Amino acid sequence: MGERCAEVSNTLSRLELPLWAEGDSRGDSHRLHRMKILISGICGFVGSTLAVGLKETGHEVFGFDNFIRPGSERNRVELKRKGIRVLHADIRNST
Repeated sequence: MGERCAEVSNTLSRLELPLWAEGDSRGDSHRLHRMKILISGICGFVGSTLAVGLKETGHEVFGFDNFIRPGSERNRVELKRKGIRVLHADIRNST
């Protein structure tokens, strides 16, 4: 992923995406909530940048891509290196 991707990823990590679940009406305290997140088109610019940012904030991230776009294989290697699971799939396939 290029220099611009790294810049966007750094911006996402500074957003401090919520890892905390709100307390209920009885006033329970906040508790850590690690989410499992599925991203379609994970190897594109937006999907890969989002995946890295979410992974860096502690979420479990996985996704799928059809790898039609040139360069998506390069992003796949980087995502796998960061521990993000990537599946080759196309939602247009009905079987």
